[in-house]
Amino acid sequence: MKQNYNEILREYRIYLTEHEKSHATIQKYVRELVWFLSFLQGEEPTKAKVLEYREQLQQSHHARTVNAKLSAIHSYLDYLGLAACKVRFLKIQHTVFEIGRASCRERVSRVV
Repeated sequence: MKQNYNEILREYRIYLTEHEKSHATIQKYVRELVWFLSFLQGEEPTKAKVLEYREQLQQSHHARTVNAKLSAIHSYLDYLGLAACKVRFLKIQHTVFEIGRASCRERVSRVV
């Protein structure tokens, strides 16, 4: 990357502001971008690099956290016009809690 980090971050911050992102989102996305640029070590982002970064994140973060970080990276890739470099989010298994009939009746009787 030919531009220095400060210039990249400044221009990306302007892009996020123009796209009406909240102040908190801008801070988070810029913070995540700093980590991603550090990972790239001056190399251009590629799909292979983003996949490698996702794998690295998986080693130390939960799936929801990895996906939040990927959202920030995806936004940056859109900014660069590199949407083809986006990777899939991690699947998150949702736990469904079933309420038995007896407990449901108990709740209804408490309400009535």
